[in-house]
This record gives sequence, structure tokens and C-alpha cells, in this order.
Amino acid sequence: TEDVVITVPLTLVGEQATIDATGLSGATTGSILGQAPYNGITIESSKVTVEGFTVKGAQGEGILAINPNPKAVMIEGHPLFTGKPITKVTIENNIVENNDLGFGDPSSPYMSCTPNGGADCGEGIHLLSVAKSSVIDNESVGNSGGILLTDEFGPNHDNVIEGNYVAHNSKDCGITVPSHSVGLNPKTLQPDPSFGGDYNNLIIDNQAIDNGVNGFGAGIGIFAPSPYSASYDNVVSGNLIEGNGLAGISVHSHAPNAYVNGNVFTYNTIGQNNVDLADGTDTGAHDGFTTGILIWSAVTKYEFTVSHNKISDNTYGIWLTPGTVKISGIRSNHFSVTTPLFLSSQ
Repeated sequence: TEDVVITVPLTLVGEQATIDATGLSGATTGSILGQAPYNGITIESSKVTVEGFTVKGAQGEGILAINPNPKAVMIEGHPLFTGKPITKVTIENNIVENNDLGFGDPSSPYMSCTPNGGADCGEGIHLLSVAKSSVIDNESVGNSGGILLTDEFGPNHDNVIEGNYVAHNSKDCGITVPSHSVGLNPKTLQPDPSFGGDYNNLIIDNQAIDNGVNGFGAGIGIFAPSPYSASYDNVVSGNLIEGNGLAGISVHSHAPNAYVNGNVFTYNTIGQNNVDLADGTDTGAHDGFTTGILIWSAVTKYEFTVSHNKISDNTYGIWLTPGTVKISGIRSNHFSVTTPLFLSSQ
């Protein structure tokens, strides 16, 4: 019965061991914008392996790997954070279940769970400004969301998310790659890894099932919500994706100069998704039918590769905004749907 913070290179191996953070007040080290972790395991060092544990009951996240030393900088008059990612983190063969218990609670001690902090708790497993690391063969079940990769404290890149079972995380996505910082140079409008961005991540051979059905959640989501945020050149391949609240693979680019270019979706098996039609979809992408893949950009133009996927049991196979999205590889996909390609005017 504990919450663990790892601040030095370490291999931590559990043999049918459980870390139960239920009711704990949070470890004294580590922080997210000054908040105590309240997580099952918090990793604050490079060269750390966590393997073979069941992690449950945390107010915050099940397992969080985070750059512990961000620096505050001013970008166009706004204070943001950046830093050097931690590297060579391995999270493997763990069961991460029933965490994020503070979801949506204004009194939660974990800021990310509160309405002012975003009310998503950061998910079951979270890489926050981490590079060249791996999340392999874990189960992430019954959290607010499954696996999350973000760039608040520096870029998040070249990670491998492989062979995970990500299911029944009812409030958010199964696997999410959203940029929450500046990954695009405001002057050149080109990717700038020196500050932030989610890029070159490999998401392969996972199962993303029944996520986001009581909230807003895709099976696998790639998002750029604000100007200069950037989630690009990621590869999503060989995954089984079905029963999720939003489209199986969802891409949302909300603002001018938000950047999601160059992502590749290939050889995935995608069943019926966008099943939570009563709640609608994310702002702007008003897709009222079951959908395999949705790619929406409000303003900025992008190019994607969408090839060799098997998409079945949906009304729409691929939903996109043709004025802003160009796709290569469409003819190589196999569709068992009512409308293989829907071109939206939104």
C-alpha cells in the first residue's frame, strides 16, 4: 500500500506484486506544475524499467514517466515549459487498472483530475516529455484513459507503444498522442523539436477496445488543439481498434498553424467505432455515424498516409475534410462499410 517515486536509474521488477495507492496522500517528491503526484508509480529518471506489477487505486495516474526538471520560458508573451526529455524508460508487462479516481472532482488533490486542470487525470500510463522509451505488453483497463504521450515539459518522441491491451477506459481515448505545447516554430511554421512536439512515435500491435464511451474517446487519437501545437510523423500500425466512443483512429486539428502532418495509419484492423453517438463528437467534427477513421482539420492543410487497413461494420470507413486533408493509399484499404469515403464540408 504505497505510491512510488523513482528518481535514479533503477530496474523495479514485481513478481505478482501489487502497488495499491488507494486513499494515499501523495508522495513528497515529484511534481506536475507544483502538485504532488498522487500516482501509483512516478518515474523521474532516465534508464528506469518497471515490470511485472499491478498498479491500482491512484487518485492520479497509474504509471507516470515525466521530465522532472522543466524550465519556464516565454513564448509570444505566454509562460510555457520545456526541457530535455528523460530517455530509456521501459514500462512492460504491468496491469494498470482502476486509477484516475479523482476524475472530474474539483476537490481532487491531483490537479490534472480537476475541471481547472483538464479533468482527464492523465490516464493509466503516461509518458510526459519522454524519448526513446517503450511501453510494451501492458494492460491498461478501467482508468479514465489508457496510454497518453504528451509534451508539456519538452518534446515527446521516438517511443514505442507495442502489444498493449487498452480497454474499458470509459472517459477518454485508448491511446492518445496530443501536443499540449509548442512544437511548431511560430516564425517559420516548421516543426521545431527544440521546444516541444509529439513526433516519430510508433504505435503498433495494440488492442484499443471500448474506450471513451462515457466521455469523448477514440481508440487511438492524434490531436493538435492550439496554434503551434504539433503531433506529427507518428506511425499507427497493426492495431485492433473497435467499440470506442469516437472514431477508431481520430485526428483533430482545431486551430490555424496547429500541426498534425505526416502521420501514417497502416495495416490496422478497425471494427465499429464512434459508438457513443448520444454524446456527439469533438467540437467541429460533427460525425453522427459509426466511423473507422476520422481526420479533421479546421484550417491547416495536411497530408497523411492511410493504407492497407481493414475497416468493417461502420457507416463511414474514412471521414475527412477534403479542403484541408490529402490522403495517399486509400485504394489499398479493404472496406466492409456503407460508405468507404465520406468527404465532409466542415
